[in-house]
Amino acid sequence: MQTNNLDIKAISPKNGDKYSPNLYKFLTSSRREITAMYGQVYRDKQGILWLGHRDEDGWFMGARLIAVLCQGRRVGTFAHPPLMGMALRSRGSGRDTLPRAAVRSTRHTICTS
Repeated sequence: MQTNNLDIKAISPKNGDKYSPNLYKFLTSSRREITAMYGQVYRDKQGILWLGHRDEDGWFMGARLIAVLCQGRRVGTFAHPPLMGMALRSRGSGRDTLPRAAVRSTRHTICTS
């Protein structure tokens, strides 16, 4: 597996309102060290975005990105078989592996309670 080169400190909510506190909490959770190091955004056949990584056998470990943005570290990650049809979401500039929308705060849009 190849690391994602994501600087966790750069997406800290302390750096501005545009960064999601829930995404930061999810990635800095002690149970998610592998996701923070290797995680990328994938799209499934239905167009749903997932945050996670693939292992050497093709299994995907991760969670729905929208769940991560709304619930933070309370979200569980699961293993999904290779036949799930996950495709790596294409990167824009190649600078960040997480899309810009993933690190922007969603508190005032879809995740309000």
